[in-house]
Amino acid sequence: MGKRAYELLQRLQDAFPDCYQREDPPVTIHDVTRNWETTETDLRAMTWSSSILLFVLLTWQQLSVFYGTKVLWEWPQAPEWTNKQRIFLLAVFLRTCFAATSWFHLIRGILCTTACMKGNAYQLLVFTTLTNYSKVDTWSKKDRSSLKSILYSNHNALGGLPSDEDLQRCLDEALGTDRLDLMCLEDIKAWWDLRRYIQIDFMDESAMMDYCGVLTIILLICFGLAGVMDWIAHADPCSPGLLLILVFAACLSMIMLDVIQVCIDINQILERDSLVLVDAAADAILSKRPDAVEVATLLRAVERKVDMFDDRQQVLGVPMTANYRNGWILSILFAALSALWEMIKTARTDLLDFVESQDDVWWNVTTWLGHFFCMDEPLQNQTNHTL
Repeated sequence: MGKRAYELLQRLQDAFPDCYQREDPPVTIHDVTRNWETTETDLRAMTWSSSILLFVLLTWQQLSVFYGTKVLWEWPQAPEWTNKQRIFLLAVFLRTCFAATSWFHLIRGILCTTACMKGNAYQLLVFTTLTNYSKVDTWSKKDRSSLKSILYSNHNALGGLPSDEDLQRCLDEALGTDRLDLMCLEDIKAWWDLRRYIQIDFMDESAMMDYCGVLTIILLICFGLAGVMDWIAHADPCSPGLLLILVFAACLSMIMLDVIQVCIDINQILERDSLVLVDAAADAILSKRPDAVEVATLLRAVERKVDMFDDRQQVLGVPMTANYRNGWILSILFAALSALWEMIKTARTDLLDFVESQDDVWWNVTTWLGHFFCMDEPLQNQTNHTL
């Protein structure tokens, strides 16, 4: 890294200490989860609630298999337990505790890795503001909101989130007005060196994110197959096993959607750099600078390297895009609607059986009443004859 790039890195670390932290990258799972207490509240809520639901539903499912009933009040009471049942209940408790603990650590690791990747996206977002081609007012609403949050978290003296009109002014106060001039060869080299440094800095999180995405997809496939087998075996939408699988699938689907969205955010920021280089190269060609040809050639070379050899965020070797995310959402909705339709058909069948049984009851009641009144007629005729 050159001197100019190093100075820019120092400026970023001083202006945004939360984004550009001076610490070693995570190596183990413990390092990834070291900031667990500072992550979002909804992540902790999702992890704890899913773990508790896993414990309850898994216990219910195993006891239902053992006793042959899924109704709580039909299970034997504590004084009626045999030694075999006590040993089984202890084994059930230990298995469910182990499964819930493993699930808790798994979900926590994935969510903390996702939170780290969001921090990397914030680093790239701040980096894009270093050039004189960074037009914050042309950014998307989501990127502007993210930049406002970054400025507020690193500069509490702002007194609140800056407005869209004050966003550029607050950014200039944090970074200064000295920007990288993409018409200068030295600044282009500094921009490229700093960008490579930032990408290399979060390659470990990228690898972990790819691993988490693959793991989540494999688990979803396994749970889907288990759900199909449970439905074939019981055909009951309220069976403990199917409810447990639905909780797993819903939680993992939300996590996978969050993973995909983080990857999309990073890829969109990387693509924006390519557009900035193209605009700068066009301006260099149209300018009357003496080194315009050299600047345009260097910008085109850097843009080609960014376009051809940039490290895009991938899952299963597929770069994450908005189309991939939309396809994932449609797949989830299709699976949910299919499951809901099967439940509705089952409930409809049960309702028809109930109505038919009520018809039989009503027929028996009317028949009994008919026999009752028919038995009263001879008695009434006999009374009239006596009179």
